[in-house]
Amino acid sequence: MRSTTEIRKPPIPPLVDKPILGLKSDKNYITANSVDVILIQPKRKSTEGKNYMTKKNYGLIPNCISNIKTQVEIEYRSIRDMQNRTKEGESKSIYNNLI
Repeated sequence: MRSTTEIRKPPIPPLVDKPILGLKSDKNYITANSVDVILIQPKRKSTEGKNYMTKKNYGLIPNCISNIKTQVEIEYRSIRDMQNRTKEGESKSIYNNLI
């Protein structure tokens, strides 16, 4: 059941109504579009809610960056430890060869 307020599509045109053939336009759409774009006024940006200095977390380092920094520091420590172990092993082997 359809309501009476529903908007219907226009009926299909009959076969006797034929489009006008041979219509040509002298309008250059490329230049018209470029002129329209040049003459249009730029949109104004709203400055509401854009003052980041007043936010509560302004100037704080995000948690993800501090987590990455700690992971990098842990990796550097482990690399330094491995290097120190290899240096100690080399120095012991050199000392043993001298004796």
